[in-house]
Amino acid sequence: MAGISFSLPPHWGRRLSRAGLGFAFLCFFFQARPLQAQEPSPFLQSLQAYRPNFILYSRFLQGEGQNQGMKDAELKVQLSFQKQLWESLYFAYTQRFYWQLWDKQNSRLFRDANYNPQFFWDFGPMGDWRVLRLGLWEHESNGQKAYFTAQGEEINLSRSWNRSYIEVERALGARFVVGAKLWQVMDREKNDFGSFGQDNPDIQQYLGHGELKAQAQGESWRALLKYRQGWNARYQTTQLDLRLPLAFFFGLRAPGVELYLQRFSGYGESLLDYNRKIEKFSLGFAFP
Repeated sequence: MAGISFSLPPHWGRRLSRAGLGFAFLCFFFQARPLQAQEPSPFLQSLQAYRPNFILYSRFLQGEGQNQGMKDAELKVQLSFQKQLWESLYFAYTQRFYWQLWDKQNSRLFRDANYNPQFFWDFGPMGDWRVLRLGLWEHESNGQKAYFTAQGEEINLSRSWNRSYIEVERALGARFVVGAKLWQVMDREKNDFGSFGQDNPDIQQYLGHGELKAQAQGESWRALLKYRQGWNARYQTTQLDLRLPLAFFFGLRAPGVELYLQRFSGYGESLLDYNRKIEKFSLGFAFP
């Protein structure tokens, strides 16, 4: 699948735009503070942050956007929460989308959107073990499908995979944490009981079967390094995330906002690009 070139179907941008903007509006509407003081609903009070929530100016560093007929600059937005269902059983949902805000010619479309629901069993902190988590089912897809050009050529824009996983994190003193996430892909060639049909059968060649991570933190900053390797050893991925309070640079007191920097090199920055190497730098704000 690597090296396939394609043009976007006319309806693709409109669908992603409606879906992405609609979801973003709903999240903003429900999370925004009301003008009049009132108690939030019990459901909203029960939600917790799962992965970082952020909005970033994101830029391809090797012309990867222009190579696809788009802009190298875009907005990268992530919204993520978790909810306890019963005892240690949790549901989590993360949505990440890539908005070509500066691409006027293509109606400022959403280049890709990734939907990531999951159920997991959280055993909670145990001593130095900060995370002990069993992923029962994690789905990730971009909500697309295959279509045919006027010449009869099939263009498959669908990206998806389903996994179960084990995730652990262990503290090494007060400032350092190391961890790993190992997964088993549940997709099979035949869609039968207990498995899902293969959409991208070569995805593990690029994304492998797990990732390693190391985190360091000071009094006012946090840095997270992730590394993974595909089944093919040539396909390696690293991601570095750095979070700083705004007061670190500007002296501002904004406890609900952090400066967020991200450097990505490798495969799977978005599902659409799982088999294409991406070099990217992102800068913006996170909302812990």
